[in-house]
Amino acid sequence: MNFRELSERALKFREERRWGKYHTPKNLAISLAVELGELLEHFQWKTNGEIVEAVKDPGKREAIADEMADVVIYLALLAHELGIDLDGAVERKLRKNEKKYPVNTVLVEEIAKELGGGIIYVGKEVKSVSQVERLLGLTSSPLRWGGLRGFIKTH
Repeated sequence: MNFRELSERALKFREERRWGKYHTPKNLAISLAVELGELLEHFQWKTNGEIVEAVKDPGKREAIADEMADVVIYLALLAHELGIDLDGAVERKLRKNEKKYPVNTVLVEEIAKELGGGIIYVGKEVKSVSQVERLLGLTSSPLRWGGLRGFIKTH
């Protein structure tokens, strides 16, 4: 189901109950924040390990899923009230993020962090992430060069 279909179902549910008069942008935004708070209660004071364990319990998993669904439903209703196409908005935002965080640049930075920081030792020379990126000519898929770790081992 896409956001348009979700919105249509939520609107039908709302209109059958004559709740539309309560669904102003302000009230929907507040309800969205309240539901997000209810979702966060499931994570408060727990470690990541405890959370992963908790969702193995079907009842807890269902409770978390219900809160997530509430968040998405209120978001869809808010988008409808504001005339925002969420499917299009998400697609545009993903494209913006792809430009803002180019895969090769981010991949080199993450590998550098895994290797101990922003400076990488290649042979006897010290290279910054940007120098290594230029050295490797990273302009296309990182799969073609086998990763920075492989490059360092072979050079």
